[in-house]
Amino acid sequence: MASNNENRKKNIIAVVTTVVVFAITIICFGVRLSLNDDVMIEDVLSGYYSGEPSAMTVYMRVPLSLMLTILYRIIPSVPWFMVFQCACFVCGFYLVLRRALALCDYNKKNVILIITALLLVFSGLYAGSLIMLQYTVTAAMVGTVGIFMMLTTDTKLMENAFEKQEVAPKKHSHKKTEESVSFEQIGRLLGAGLLLLLCDQIRPQVFEMVLPFFTVCAVMMFFERWLLIQRTGTRQSRNEFIYLVEVAVVFLVAYLTLLGADRSSYAGEELEYYEKYNAARTELYDYAGVWENEEAVEYYKKIGVDETEQEVLKNYAIAIDDTAGVQTFEAMARYSYNDGNLFSMGAVKKAIWILVHRMWLFDGGDGTSGDSIYGWIFTLIWLGTVLYMVLNGDVISLVFLFPIGAGFVSMYLWLILHGRYPERVVISLYLIGAATVLGILYRSRFRADMYKVLNVKTVGDDTGKFKLPAPDKSIALKTLIIIVAAMLSAASVISVKKAYEEKNKLDAINNDCKVLYEYMNANPLDVFITDVYCCVDSSVSPPTNLVSTGGWMTRTPNNRMRLENLGIMSLEHFFSSGKDFCYVCREGKGLPPEIFSDYLCAHYGWSKELVLDECLSTDYGNFMIYRTADK
Repeated sequence: MASNNENRKKNIIAVVTTVVVFAITIICFGVRLSLNDDVMIEDVLSGYYSGEPSAMTVYMRVPLSLMLTILYRIIPSVPWFMVFQCACFVCGFYLVLRRALALCDYNKKNVILIITALLLVFSGLYAGSLIMLQYTVTAAMVGTVGIFMMLTTDTKLMENAFEKQEVAPKKHSHKKTEESVSFEQIGRLLGAGLLLLLCDQIRPQVFEMVLPFFTVCAVMMFFERWLLIQRTGTRQSRNEFIYLVEVAVVFLVAYLTLLGADRSSYAGEELEYYEKYNAARTELYDYAGVWENEEAVEYYKKIGVDETEQEVLKNYAIAIDDTAGVQTFEAMARYSYNDGNLFSMGAVKKAIWILVHRMWLFDGGDGTSGDSIYGWIFTLIWLGTVLYMVLNGDVISLVFLFPIGAGFVSMYLWLILHGRYPERVVISLYLIGAATVLGILYRSRFRADMYKVLNVKTVGDDTGKFKLPAPDKSIALKTLIIIVAAMLSAASVISVKKAYEEKNKLDAINNDCKVLYEYMNANPLDVFITDVYCCVDSSVSPPTNLVSTGGWMTRTPNNRMRLENLGIMSLEHFFSSGKDFCYVCREGKGLPPEIFSDYLCAHYGWSKELVLDECLSTDYGNFMIYRTADK
């Protein structure tokens, strides 16, 4: 009864703390989608983009997207994509807090310490990403909670469970023996697996970042169980190993089933082509880049891309280029790889130099401010864990901890080499790495009963050798904890302040773009062809009569449906037919109207011209609106 009361109190504390923390955060700062990518996904899911809810969001898995589209069909007025991401943060915070409380004795001191520590971690690493929602970071948060729950969950260790059996157990017994496995713990392992599956559903690329860390941890858990069998030979140790295998099989089957459902949803000629198209587009624009030097210009000419088309592609106006396909993108990307710019020795040295600056020297090394506060937090957590394991003599965890550190640095280096390390990706990597290290630290700190068996000494051990100080009495460890706590406090201030500044800036940008969108809504019969960079930083859903000249939705079925709703069978046919439209761009930015007009004349036999019709002045520059006219 006392145990039930204690668990009830812990659950109440976890629920109340979670509600208070998120209520304060949302009331004080609000929550909004941070990037146009998230807005695009929400528009596709809700049906605003193409006219009906669609699960083909490209970057999210179809099974999860399908569930969200059902919610949009039931209650269209609720922004379910935003609500879902907020729910992920709320549930993740609650699960970690509830698990941390369950691991410790219930007393006032422990409760205060655990809540304080979690608040520091949340405000330092997550708060900004809650205020400014990004589905990449949301996926990373779900994945980190999954790893933490997996590492802090084991089948229940019964008293004397690891002592070797000298007498065979009775065969006929209807009572529950001490060697039974705790199904509650197995359920928690399955719950951790469910979180990891959800991470993959939200953002498969983030799950690919989680996978190496998850694999190391899974191997460690299997190795521990195998070693227990070798050391003890008890029935419980064998049962626990078998249950661990069964959980792994269930997870693998569930993952492959969901993956198969996602892949089968992209069957068909149109979607299969789009996948190849999008992969080639990503390779060119996100990694290789469109080069502007003389050698590149001549190379592009040799593969059939003339100078006018180069200007179009340089400005990412891929939607208006009927020849911009898989072969063109792949051929242009080969220039960077053939030139040896990505993986040459010079590039590797430069990447290492940038990595050192970004993580430890408070200078990005590439003109940016870097992320040293997070780099030092991760480094100190990792070093502190190594020191603890050395003092504790935990060789097993130490062996598995080094691949985590090496994997983190290697992955960061790979991102730098490919030139793609935006803050949302980097912070995701820090979250995944730190959660894994802390999870392994838990296994070393709180699973002493298991490690006593794994590290058992023989009778002939020399007890006169020099002994390291006990971990709990180590001044170095206490100092590291204080430093990390101080850095997390600083990161909390920086994170919230930065998120608040970004929120105000985004509000200003959104208000800026609303001026243009109101103009478009006031002219519903006009088709507005807009430059990609026109409102690229906005997080407001664009009007349905806006057609972007680029973006990752180009060539998707959703984009085709959007054009059909405007009476456009294809942009190639639309331009060739000579129909009137408006072209919108920022003054002095993006694809100039002259280049746009010249391209249409050269490639589609366009016989009209663009005439300036309106100039909308805003705080972030002028919107130039051109209308077609006969020459």
